[in-house]
Amino acid sequence: THCISSAASDVYKRQALESAMGRKDTLRKLLEMFISQLDTQLSDFAQAVQYEDNAKVKDIAHAIKGSAGQLHGRRLQLSASALEHADQHCSAEQRHELQDHFVAECQALKACFSAYLQDQDTDLKPVKRPHPVS
Repeated sequence: THCISSAASDVYKRQALESAMGRKDTLRKLLEMFISQLDTQLSDFAQAVQYEDNAKVKDIAHAIKGSAGQLHGRRLQLSASALEHADQHCSAEQRHELQDHFVAECQALKACFSAYLQDQDTDLKPVKRPHPVS
């Protein structure tokens, strides 16, 4: 999966929190916004690919690259950059491979962020402790 090992995850969380000025509530909002915008962007991306609108494909890749970079989604950022810089000399097969990889990285980062948000929800819930028996 796109989610990282626990040691790397701690580094990622620290970097992501730093980009949100150390505020978990701000990070939560940024991740939720990224996830909701990503669904729309991927729908637009699929349509652009279907109609072979390479300019729109690159525009969407550029937008997602910026958002992923702000949230330290490095693999998606690199994938988006490769797609954004694919030129007319790329074969159709190479372009499709880059597009498929980009969509897979989008989905993987979305799943990782969703899992993080679920973990945060669990962390924020009060823990029920058994009453001591007297």
